[in-house]
Amino acid sequence: MIGFLGYFIVFFIFGQKYPSDLVLEMLSDSLTAYLKEDVELARKCAEKDDAVDEMYGKLINELMGYLQKYPSQTNQITQLSFVCRYIERVADHSTNIAEHVIYLVTGERYDLNA
Repeated sequence: MIGFLGYFIVFFIFGQKYPSDLVLEMLSDSLTAYLKEDVELARKCAEKDDAVDEMYGKLINELMGYLQKYPSQTNQITQLSFVCRYIERVADHSTNIAEHVIYLVTGERYDLNA
């Protein structure tokens, strides 16, 4: 049941674009930006972080609503919320890599999370 709910929630809120797909793009972009010392790609990577944060917030709110509807599934819903959090943290780390790329290339500290 919870697997179906998780799929339904993600599909309903985000359509066919999963948050994890966007996070994988960010990770790939940040590493590519590092290898190529590409400041523009690093900045584009960080722009995606806002979308991931928004998706994460919506998904957590939706999951908290399911806690009230399905109290017997609390453990599974909680575990799914942790998975969502870990995926969101990968996006944050990708943004940190992008910040380091900008510093590496320009010598300027730049906070892309601001």
